[in-house]
Amino acid sequence: MKSVNNILAFSGGPDSMYLLYFLLKKGEKPILAHLNHGLRGKESDLDEKFCQKIAKNEGLPFESKKISLTGSGIEEKARKARYKFLEEVRQKHKAKKIYTGHHLNDNLETVLLNFTRGTGLNGLTGIKTDKIDRPLLGVTKSEILEFLKKNKIPYRKDSSNLDNKFSRNRIRAEVIPELKKLNPNLEKTFKSTLENLKQIQNFLSSETPKGNTIKLKDFQKLHPAIQAQFLLEQLDSTEGISQKQLQETGKFLLSAKTGKKRTLGDTKIEIEYEKAIFNPKKPAIKTTFRILKKHPDKLDIAKTVFLNFDKIGSTSKLQIRTMRDGDRIKPLGLRGSQKLQDLFTNKKIPQKLRTQIPVITLENEILSVGWLAIAEKYKITPKTNQILKINFKESQ
Repeated sequence: MKSVNNILAFSGGPDSMYLLYFLLKKGEKPILAHLNHGLRGKESDLDEKFCQKIAKNEGLPFESKKISLTGSGIEEKARKARYKFLEEVRQKHKAKKIYTGHHLNDNLETVLLNFTRGTGLNGLTGIKTDKIDRPLLGVTKSEILEFLKKNKIPYRKDSSNLDNKFSRNRIRAEVIPELKKLNPNLEKTFKSTLENLKQIQNFLSSETPKGNTIKLKDFQKLHPAIQAQFLLEQLDSTEGISQKQLQETGKFLLSAKTGKKRTLGDTKIEIEYEKAIFNPKKPAIKTTFRILKKHPDKLDIAKTVFLNFDKIGSTSKLQIRTMRDGDRIKPLGLRGSQKLQDLFTNKKIPQKLRTQIPVITLENEILSVGWLAIAEKYKITPKTNQILKINFKESQ
């Protein structure tokens, strides 16, 4: 089988060693990426040397980096630093995937942690595959250790996994053993329950509106579970998003007014004329307004349009955004309306530029599509007293 250019997050521990041999057996030759957090002094340095030796023995590319972490929240800082490093390595090698050795017991610990801290359905469905490939989520820790022992495969032990000041370690060392006294087949039962919860979540997702824009009245009609799923699907990452934040954002959308703004994690939400827009795109072309008291000598000026300001009244009412699905304008010189998509096609505007051209709106009405078209209703006539001059200039 042809080797594949992928990244393996490689700590040298049992999970990543098991995954390495799993991938080698498939014919893959992953790039081993090791981040030395430096949290265990000499022990961390020995981990790095061990990983480097394994890479050399297997003839695999090896990438490593040593960092220093201080302050509170070390677990979270280490996690973020690790994924940042892995993405840097992926981009450097133009790799397709990043593999991590998360297994079934990791998933169980994650769900118990989320349940303890308070979570919704999303937190009860465990570790997400998202941009990371996790092939071992169906494999138990005992199966991993048994395989390594049987095949006499060496691995490094992380002493920090024994420190019960970390919540995950306490769950692993104290909570799960007690649960297994009640149910010796805990992992198997958990796996089945997880599949049931994922089916429910998949159903909710199939019933959830798509796109980054929704009418407030349509959001209000959704079942609360669908509302929460819609909000989750707008996020680049659900890390750090609590059930309380989702509920507060849902309440915000149930009573929001035009002009109101809010954030959910890294996602920006803007309310515009009875619609909620998530992470609204901003035009890459700068727009400037100027009000003229008399008619200009000529109207044919590059990347400039003129509108009847008598019918607009105030520039504060105008909105500048990019094209959205279903946008239409009633253009000067044409009967009826025209889709912006058709306008761009007729004007032979490249796809890449279409998302950069400013669309000027007044409430739900489009007045101008950049310098390409203006609305018939807002054209200048001999009776026009005030004229709005709009100039479009590419941002530097």
